[in-house]
Formats: sequence, C-alpha cells, structure tokens
Amino acid sequence: MTTQWPNEKNKKYQDEFLNLRKDLIFFIDNYEKELEERLDLLADLIIKSGVEYNELHSGVKSSIIDVDVNYNTEDKVDLISTWICVLAIVKSPTLNTWLNIKKIFYNSNNIKFWLEESILVHTEIHPEDKCSFIALSDKVINALEENDRRIISERHRGTLENALLFWEETSEKLTEIWRGLRGFDSWSYSGELVVFSVLKTLDNEQFIQRISKFENPYLVDVCLFAIGVDNSYSCWEEIVKLAPLSFEKDGEWNGSVLMPLLLVYALKGIQQAVYGLPHSNLSPEDEAKAKNEIDELNSPIITLLAQREDSHPLFARWSTWLMHELMISGSDDQDNVTSVSYRNNSLLKAIGQSIQLSSNFQLSSESIPVWERWVYRAVLALHSYNGFITQQECSDFIDEWSLDFDSWNDDKGAQLIESSRLFNMNSQEIPNNSTHLLAYSIAMSNSPSSNWIRLWNNTRLLREIVEYGDCQDSRVDRYKGSTEAIRLILLGFTVGLAILDQMAQRYIDDGGISKDEILDLYRALLKAANEMREINYFIDIDKWEDALLSLIIRRLHWESGVGNIAIFNLQDTPSFSDLVKQSTYDVVFFWRVIENTLIYQNKLVDRIDLPMQKIIDLVNDIELVKNASDKKFRINSKTIDEFSKLF
Repeated sequence: MTTQWPNEKNKKYQDEFLNLRKDLIFFIDNYEKELEERLDLLADLIIKSGVEYNELHSGVKSSIIDVDVNYNTEDKVDLISTWICVLAIVKSPTLNTWLNIKKIFYNSNNIKFWLEESILVHTEIHPEDKCSFIALSDKVINALEENDRRIISERHRGTLENALLFWEETSEKLTEIWRGLRGFDSWSYSGELVVFSVLKTLDNEQFIQRISKFENPYLVDVCLFAIGVDNSYSCWEEIVKLAPLSFEKDGEWNGSVLMPLLLVYALKGIQQAVYGLPHSNLSPEDEAKAKNEIDELNSPIITLLAQREDSHPLFARWSTWLMHELMISGSDDQDNVTSVSYRNNSLLKAIGQSIQLSSNFQLSSESIPVWERWVYRAVLALHSYNGFITQQECSDFIDEWSLDFDSWNDDKGAQLIESSRLFNMNSQEIPNNSTHLLAYSIAMSNSPSSNWIRLWNNTRLLREIVEYGDCQDSRVDRYKGSTEAIRLILLGFTVGLAILDQMAQRYIDDGGISKDEILDLYRALLKAANEMREINYFIDIDKWEDALLSLIIRRLHWESGVGNIAIFNLQDTPSFSDLVKQSTYDVVFFWRVIENTLIYQNKLVDRIDLPMQKIIDLVNDIELVKNASDKKFRINSKTIDEFSKLF
C-alpha cells in the first residue's frame, strides 16, 4: 500500500490544477499560433519595462476580442496573462524579468497560483526551454541567498532581517529548528514559491544540492513548503533519501538544516491524522481510526530514517527533543490520540523498536547542549523499560552529583544545575514520569538502595549550602546558591522515591528484588526527609513535609492486611505506629497524616498506639490552630470529626 499523508487523500486541490491544465492546453492548441505576434509584444513589455496587472489584462482582452467569446471571462484572461509571463521567462530568464512578473501577480492570485503549472505545460511542449526556467531559478535563488533587497518586499524585509539576526545570535540553532523556526513569517518568500517548485520538478538533483548548502534555515523551510513535502509523502520520502548527513557519529549536529526540518515536517504530517477531531469526547471509532493511521505513518517513516548512514545520532537527537516535549506537556495527555504528546510518545516507541537490542548509542560530543544529556538518558530508560535495548549503567549519573566547593562553583556545578532544570519543573505528581525515567537505571541495578544512598551522600555539600548558605552569593541575589541547591536535593530525593516505587513494583511482579532491599531504601529516604525538614527552614519547606507524608502513606498502604500491596508487615521497622508518634510533635502535620490515611478506617485504629489523652490534646490543638488561621492550615473539620469517632 502506498503511504500518504492524511491530507494527501483530498483530491479537490489536485482537480483544480487538472482543470487548469486542460484549459491551457486547449488554448495553446487552438489559438496560440493565431495570437503569437500579439502575445510576443506583451511578453516584450514585461521584459523591457514591466507592466501593471491592469495594463496586461487590458492588452490581453483587446488581443483576444475576436477569437472566442468564452475567452473574455476574467479567469480566461488571467490564464492567457499567465501564459504570456511564461513566454517572457523563456525569452529573457533574468532577475529583472522575474521582478516584473512579481509586480503582476501581486495583483492577481490567479496568475500567482497558475504560473507553475503553466511553466510545466510549456516544458512538456518545448522541452528545450527547460534550461531557461532552470537558469531563472538559479538567479532568483542566488538573489535570495544574498538577501538582495530588490527581491524581498519592503513589507517583509524588516521581519526577515530580524529573523536572520536572531538565527545568527542564537546558540541552540538545532533547538530552534525543532521548535519550527518560531517568529518567522514564511510569506517573506511567498513570491518565490513557484521558483523553488519548478526547479525541483525540472532538475531535482540541482534543487537538492542548492537547498542542502543553504545556511539560511528559513529559506530551506520555505523551499520544502513550496515543493509540498507536507502534502505529498512521496515527495518527503524522496528528499529524505537524498538529504546530506546532518549528524556525526558522536551525535554532533553538523549544521545542515535540511534533515532536521524534514523531521519537523514529518511531525506535521503525522498530526494531520487528528486534524478536525475534538480534543475530548472522541468516539471509539474515530479514536481507533486515528491511532491506526498514526501507526501506519510511524512505521514507514522510522524504517526510512533507519536506512540513513546517520540514523543512530539522528534518532538520538530527535528522540531527545520528542522526550523534551513530553516532559514539558506532562503525562496527562499522553493517552489522548488527538494530543501532540500521544504522537511524540508513539514515535519514541517506534524509534525504540527500530534499534538493535545491543545498541546503546551515547551522545559524546561536547557541542551538545547540557540539558540534552539527562533527557536522552530518559529516552534510553524508556527504550530499556520497553525491552528494546539493554539496561544503562547508573554509576556515571551518580558521579555527576559528587561535588566539592570548587566544583560547585565551576563547570560541574553549573552543568548539574542545567541538566536538572527540565526535571525540576513543577508537577502535581511526586515522583512524576520524568523522574521515574531518570531513576530507572538505578532501580534496575544490582543494589538500588546502596546506589541511591551513594547519590544522596554526594549531595552533602548541597545540604551544607542549604543549612549555612552559599558564600558565593551576592548581596543582590543572596539566596541563589541555596535555591539551586535545594532544588537539586529535592530532585535527588524524588529520584529515590521513584526508585522505591519501582522496586515495590518489581517485588509484586516477580519477586525480582528482596524486601530487605526495599526496607533499606525506605529507611534511608525517611532519614533524608527528616534531615531536610530540620535544616531546610525557609525554601520549599512544604515540599519536604509532602515528601515525608508520602513515605508515611506508603508505609501503611504497603503493609500486609491494610492496602492492596503486601510488602511490609506489622513488625517491620519503622512501623506506621512509630511514624504517627513522630508526627505528633507537629500538630498540623499529624492531622495531614490522618487526613491522608483515614480511608483505612478501623485498620487505622489498630495501628495508632496513642494514649487517649494525647488524642484529645491533638484534637483540641488543631481546633485552636484552625480558629487562629483556617486559611493557612487547611485541615478538614470532617477529618477531625471522623477521627474522633474512631477513638
């Protein structure tokens, strides 16, 4: 079956040009010889001095007035005017001729959109004239590359110059391409779309050679749009096969913009499968159809890309961007077939399936932006989780956290901060999907608990900075170092929490890890959370309360005979009762624990070993707190009442 973009199946656009071709050929066969002299005169006018659209329109009308009444309609007059422009190019394929033609079609959409098909009709009748159109294309493209002010309209010149200046100054050019070259108005080159498309049709090899050497990404983008890579899968496929290498063996991008832009167009093509579908309340039939269409596109796209010599680094860098977008959008939308997240996730799986099991390609080039390294680590973790590649080592990741005072203020500290930024984004889930991927290599290692403890020990300097401050911070930004340090520590802790959850899942699935290993990590995390509650007294303090609370909830939920997961038993220490006793030193935190575990009702009673007077005091204390500041300490009155009834 021939692969097509979803929009490609719409025949209406193709039928319009089919009708144009028929009308033009009929005119040439029946009237061109009769009108040859008059048409040549009008073509000469375009070449020598240029004519306005209205003037050309009147000249055509007066020339054909005696020919056929049907050719006096506006569309027929525009058709003949377009043909005269073609004749002008044949006689004089110069930049000046092109500029004169542009003046005409700026006032006539018909001539602008019919010019390409008219040129192709002419080359079929007169193949010897192909060289004229190729020569014109060459001259126009040269002018565009040189940013010749004559060829870009004054209206778009400022926008284009600003875009080119931005491109020149940006340090992450590949990222800008992945983002779709934001802020650029493609209409800056709209007048030349026909030139690009004609060159592609008449001399495909020269077209590829030219656009492959463009340093201006906006020009390449418009060229791809002009030839219809978003409307024709076969056109996209052809360019992919001929596009030069874009990535080196170490993952470095060599600056060639063609292949990355083709990948951007591939994303647009896949997304066509859900155009027009509602984001919610999608019928099962439409959902199944869209999923099937996306799968049918992913397979040939990835298979084609896998045949390229630079497929490994290409997949690595592209996958990193797809994962970047997934991390930013969160996990809420990944199951919705109409979302970009679903598309990106399905592509990541398709890429993983194409990679050999033993392949664990690493991005080693120093030119790769720092933020990409951990994101790519997440990509490899996803592939490993899906069984596509072997497991990653975790030692290098753990070693990145090892800092002393000098390295904290040097490149190593800066790189750790930069690597962590995407993983430190706000999320309702702790740990979230991104953190789980970062934790996966440790969770699947031979000793997950000792490996995480090693990571935590490497944060010693960061914890000292949180407790005592960073002497490098200036008066202007006196908490900068402490803020960065606490964010890194929080990430390190949530990685541990993700490891704990993954270990628990392994234990349930196949007993592939011992309960003692899980207990060791649980105790280490508990110790870490309590330590941070003591030393972190002003930045994100609520997050450490949340962290401790999540551990206490897990202790009860994972206890045999209580929750759905039987990992711990009543005798394992610390027990839930021990943790509740510890929480009573902070009355608000105690009630947060109760509020989040009250669903266990009578089972909760058996595991809270507090004197009755202590419970009465805790009830009275929280009532006082609520009366003093109910908005600050949001403890539900219903929770207090239900707990009181239990005891």
